[in-house]
Amino acid sequence: MTFGISIHHLMGLAESKRKHLNDSNMRVVHITIG
Repeated sequence: MTFGISIHHLMGLAESKRKHLNDSNMRVVHITIG
């Protein structure tokens, strides 16, 4: 559940602030997935 929520939340944030935190979000997603 935590993984799904985290990925979904990160995806939403990435969509909104993809221009500013493009690389950061990508890294966070990769780290979250592990």
